[in-house]
Order: sequence, then C-alpha cells, then structure tokens
Amino acid sequence: MKKSILTLVLLLTGLVIQAQQKTTAPVIVKKLPLGKSIIVHTSYSIDFLEVTEDSRCPKGTECIWAGQAKVLLMICKNGEKIEKKEVILKNLSTENPFQLTLAPSIKVNIYQLKPHPTIESKNNLDYYLQIAEAKN
Repeated sequence: MKKSILTLVLLLTGLVIQAQQKTTAPVIVKKLPLGKSIIVHTSYSIDFLEVTEDSRCPKGTECIWAGQAKVLLMICKNGEKIEKKEVILKNLSTENPFQLTLAPSIKVNIYQLKPHPTIESKNNLDYYLQIAEAKN
C-alpha cells in the first residue's frame, strides 16, 4: 500500500513539474541566397546584394582570430528602396543572432552566413543568409 501511494505521489509530482515548464516555439529560419530578396512583415523586403568581406577562419585551419563577414543589404518598404545597409556578422549563433531593426516593432534575426569558407573554396562560394523574423 505504501509503495503504491509513494508511486502515485511521485507520478503526480512529475506531472506538476512538467506542466510548469514552458516550451518555446521553434524558430522558422529562411534561406536568403545572394542576389535574392525576402519579404518581411508584408510591407518590408530585404535584398541580399553582396558579401563585401569574408575574413572568417576557413574550416580545417587554425586562426588567431575567428574573423568576420560583412554583407550589403538593401531595405525596401512597399517596393521602395529606403536604406542600403552594411552589416558586420561575427560570432553568430542561434542564441546570439545579429538583430536588424526595420521599424520600431519589426526586427529580423540573421543567424548565419553560409557556407563557411574552407581552404579549397575560399573564393568560390554560393552564399546565403539564414534569417528569421524576430519575436517581439
């Protein structure tokens, strides 16, 4: 009898703890290839114009500095070009994206510039950005 009561108490405790844990919705990341554009929040679009610098440490090598990449973006609102912006991307991760503000309540997270350079392909890459609308 004591074992069944103890089992029931442990089971209920586990259910209560599980019910209290918050789950976060997954981030849906979109691929923005070089030379293409993406629509954000119905009225804005971002054009990925150019990679102006990619000094990230190539895979398969050891570097003193991790490096960075610079990309040139065109921000448009309702089809009209409003701003050309050079963005410096360094030390990016899922937890630490670059946040681009389009308007006070409209933000976009840039998670990665892919592919990462390698020794063999340093100058011949089909670049794309991993991008998602930020949750407010």
